[in-house]
Amino acid sequence: MTFQNWLELLFVCWGIVGTIGVLVERIVHKKSPGARSIQFVIAINILPLIGFLALESKLSNEGVGTVLGVIIGYTLPGVLKRGPWGKPKSPAETAPKT
Repeated sequence: MTFQNWLELLFVCWGIVGTIGVLVERIVHKKSPGARSIQFVIAINILPLIGFLALESKLSNEGVGTVLGVIIGYTLPGVLKRGPWGKPKSPAETAPKT
């Protein structure tokens, strides 16, 4: 087995273990998967796909950068709008300071 094959196997395991980890965490805390959990699962399953395509030279360097930028833009919006416990901040806290 080549190094590339091992790396691809690691990518597959990463997606599976990450998805199971999120589901177990949600079950242990007796909560349903929220929007952030679903976004995280999608991201950890798309990243190995990008790795496969990059290793097989099916996706150019520019394409890899673009897809990674899209994933970052998809997973990070609203992070600064939330308080420390995931509750939306009050309008006074989010108002611009003059």
